Amino acid sequence: MKSSKLASILASASFLFVAACGGDGGSARDAKFVGADAGHMSRAFTAAAGLDAAEALFIGVAFVGAPASTTACPQIAHDGNRTTVKGGCTTAKGDKIEGSATFENVPNLTGGGYDATKPTKLEFDSYSVNADKTKADGVIIDGSVTITKTSLVTELGVTTAGIESHSAIELDQNGDGTMTAKGGSSVEIDKLGSADVSGTWKLGKNGGGSGKITLTGKDTLVFDIGAVDASGCYPYSINGTASGKECSAASSSLTSSLTSSLR
Repeated sequence: MKSSKLASILASASFLFVAACGGDGGSARDAKFVGADAGHMSRAFTAAAGLDAAEALFIGVAFVGAPASTTACPQIAHDGNRTTVKGGCTTAKGDKIEGSATFENVPNLTGGGYDATKPTKLEFDSYSVNADKTKADGVIIDGSVTITKTSLVTELGVTTAGIESHSAIELDQNGDGTMTAKGGSSVEIDKLGSADVSGTWKLGKNGGGSGKITLTGKDTLVFDIGAVDASGCYPYSINGTASGKECSAASSSLTSSLTSSLR
């Protein structure tokens, strides 16, 4: 359910796409990035940069804009600025929906009920689409995202493309469009391990990006956001050695899989 209107709403919440994290010195994390495949590298970038939270917002916008129904799959109920989605069913397309999600004070296509002065809250209770097919197009998402004008707090587990990740990130929005994280921000990626996340940056293409994202475990992975190319690819280094580019995050399977369940 991707549309130009939804894209416009996401653009207005652009602080979700600019992230920074401040970690403590002397990381005790165990992530090893040397030899990681492209899928795991992409998942590490997406979780660390706050893009899982941005996609959670997109999903919330889509459901908030969908018509209420107690008979369709999934069930959607609107109560003021609160929307509840319940699974336990199979869609006409054959997608199996489980779990539930609640979206409160989310920007939507009509603008009804949204209050920009109050937090936006996104809660996922093991919400999934085709959970038995997570190595293909299935997705499981569990946890919460809270967004204000000055902060983004994410405690979110995601399984997609066969890779499980968890992000525990708290970001403060700076006046210059960058974000700075409070201490203790971290990610954990299946088969790679856990890493502290640090740096100050703003994501963007064609010279619009700035700063660096650093993930520190046993290895140190650095995405050079300021060196983004015209295609939106971010070069990265591992332990100080140039190691490749991250290009796949822009076309994530998370949003496409979860929103495919909408009518």
